[in-house]
Amino acid sequence: MTVVNENDFRKTLQERELPLPYLTQLRINNQEVKAGDTSGVLDRAFAFTHELDLAHDQNNVVFGFALADYTQRFSHRTFRYRLEGFDKDWVETDQPEAHYTNLPPSRYRFQVGISLPQGPAAGHTVSLPVRIHAPWYATWWAFCLYLAVFGGCVLYFIYNRIAKRTLALSLEKERFEKQQIERLNQEKLVFFTNVSHEFRTPLTLIISHIDLLLQKPSLSPVVYNQVLKIRKNAYQLNNLITELLEFRKLTQHHKELQVAQQDILNFVKENYLSFVDQARLRNITYTFDQPDTPVLCWFDASLMERVFSNLISNAFKYTPDGGSIRLSGRQTGEEVEISIADTGIGIAEVSDRCGFSTPVYFSQCFKKQYGMTPQAYRKQQVTAPA
Repeated sequence: MTVVNENDFRKTLQERELPLPYLTQLRINNQEVKAGDTSGVLDRAFAFTHELDLAHDQNNVVFGFALADYTQRFSHRTFRYRLEGFDKDWVETDQPEAHYTNLPPSRYRFQVGISLPQGPAAGHTVSLPVRIHAPWYATWWAFCLYLAVFGGCVLYFIYNRIAKRTLALSLEKERFEKQQIERLNQEKLVFFTNVSHEFRTPLTLIISHIDLLLQKPSLSPVVYNQVLKIRKNAYQLNNLITELLEFRKLTQHHKELQVAQQDILNFVKENYLSFVDQARLRNITYTFDQPDTPVLCWFDASLMERVFSNLISNAFKYTPDGGSIRLSGRQTGEEVEISIADTGIGIAEVSDRCGFSTPVYFSQCFKKQYGMTPQAYRKQQVTAPA
């Protein structure tokens, strides 16, 4: 039961104690918040809340307040409020509400009091701490993460620049070393070419004197044949020197073929005859079997001469005195088979996946002269379209 005495309305303010205002209502983002609702902001009535804890997106707030004194209803009085940390001065209003929008994340203190005609009522103020949290991307640990990422980017940039600089210096050093090697090779090649050219002059004189010697009719047939072999080897040496002088003109690792059609068995026989005297001196049985019909082939005579000379020379190198060396040649269909068999230690065999088998020495010699191995050449022939 509420009892009101008419005499209480006639008392002055000094005759009674001025009551405190209290908070009545809270609205966030234009939605009223009550204790225990889904927002989770209030766990008790707003008037009994000691601190307001809000998220970063709950920054539009309306505070409602009132004065619990019916005797002041007909007297002139106003409310005064302030959000400490946001408002610089007190705000006086007749409306029992305080509106705040877009509050930045921070800690505040909402204060509300009474203003009388003679001035503010000192000591009659209610305050409520308010905290608005920052979003996750504006928290201290987020800024630490940003700083770490920025620092990582700076370190990566520095490391990348250093790595590029190191790589550039390494490439520059490699290029310089390559230039030095090329320059040294060029100097060696020039020296080698000049020396080869000096060899050619006395060799030319030797050949000319051999030709003069062959023109003498007084030479016996045995001496004539020996001098003729000397002349053949001298011309072969002269051809080698000519190739050395042309070495600087080569643009690839193998020489361009100068092919011509001739009897390959007679060509092999000329190389065979160059080693007859050596076979006689070492008591080696040295024979060459060939058919009576000529076998015409297209080949580079200068290169094939070197191939057969090296093969026959190796046969003599690895055949003991009193042994035998047999050369033979035959035509099988569109192919020509030339074989050199001896009683020496032999040469290792190398096989490829296609089943072809070729002596190692001949394979290396073929690659040196023609830029590919015999196996690769045969594979091209097998896989080439008809």
